[in-house]
Amino acid sequence: MQTLVALYRSFDQANSAMDDLVREGIDRSAISIMANNTTGDYDRYVKTEDAVKAGEGAVVGAAAGAGIGAAALLGMLAVPGIGPVLAAGPLAAALVGGTIGAAAGAPTGAVVAAFVKTNDIEEEDADIYAEGLRRGGTLLSVQVDDSLATHVSAILEKYDPIDLDQEAHTWRERGWDRFNEDAQPLSHEEIAEYRMTRANMGLDNGEADDHIEQDNADEGTYRVRSYPRQGRSQPEHHEVL
Repeated sequence: MQTLVALYRSFDQANSAMDDLVREGIDRSAISIMANNTTGDYDRYVKTEDAVKAGEGAVVGAAAGAGIGAAALLGMLAVPGIGPVLAAGPLAAALVGGTIGAAAGAPTGAVVAAFVKTNDIEEEDADIYAEGLRRGGTLLSVQVDDSLATHVSAILEKYDPIDLDQEAHTWRERGWDRFNEDAQPLSHEEIAEYRMTRANMGLDNGEADDHIEQDNADEGTYRVRSYPRQGRSQPEHHEVL
């Protein structure tokens, strides 16, 4: 068994990938999705009258709105350091139910620990995924048999996931070290500004990625990462050449 993980710029991209996975026979219970909803763009996907604030540690609403498709039973989580998050699947259940263990701290205050414990994600990568969520991204993970890994990876890549290495490199150039759940979540304006900066840098249209591929043609870039469920500690990477 493997856990395949991809980080997308928007929930709509991840939801389209999830719909394809379900149509291909992947069980919904094997799929997790988490999307930053600080901007309120995804409120339509959850039926609730309640506001969610970072630090409340609650799930509000569980019934999915119209047009969700595979993303049934979505809820809204308040995650310290990230803010309001639209979530579904095993990862959301672990955060809500506290199944990540007492050592990890409060359920919604331990998103990195949840990534590591629930999906066998490397801790360094888990920090990057959490930071990607903080900056407005959407995480999609799916647990699959080894025989389906290549096919499922191709589906995830179809919807243009973010190049994790390039993204983290850009952050580190600007002083980022690791995800800090004690930090104030980014505001609506800050996320909008970050998305504009990404677009201006060419990170949203592949320009920066193309440059990397020209310099490292034999290596490719890693957009979908695979983490063996047992045994090996090093993640596998599916290449996009």
